[in-house]
Amino acid sequence: MFEIFVQAKRSTDGVLGELGLGLSLVKSMVDAHGGKVIAYSELEALKQAEQKRLDVAILDIGLPDTDGYTLARQFKAMPHQSAAKLVAVTGYGTAQNIFRAYEAGFDQHIVKPIDCDLLLAELTDVVALPSQ
Repeated sequence: MFEIFVQAKRSTDGVLGELGLGLSLVKSMVDAHGGKVIAYSELEALKQAEQKRLDVAILDIGLPDTDGYTLARQFKAMPHQSAAKLVAVTGYGTAQNIFRAYEAGFDQHIVKPIDCDLLLAELTDVVALPSQ
């Protein structure tokens, strides 16, 4: 389930075949630090967000059924998620993409390939990660 995959064409900017390493890398990093990946789709992410207060959510921008901007707005509209830190991990890195991410409620925008040190630094600001 967490193997490398190739993404289909996305409506956010028409990029074809963006290499989808994000999910695999995020799962590995989260597992290594004692966390959990709780959703694998937009619908599941919203369902989990309705049921649990999250410290942080790492979201992709290019999603099959919607986009990460919309998903971020939906998260931030939930009163118990308003303080959750949202991190966009995406292949979309233009100035317009970054602006749209912050406008949608993301706290950080990280362009793939992921700089693991930057992502860990962002997460450490929010939650106490167990030492390796």
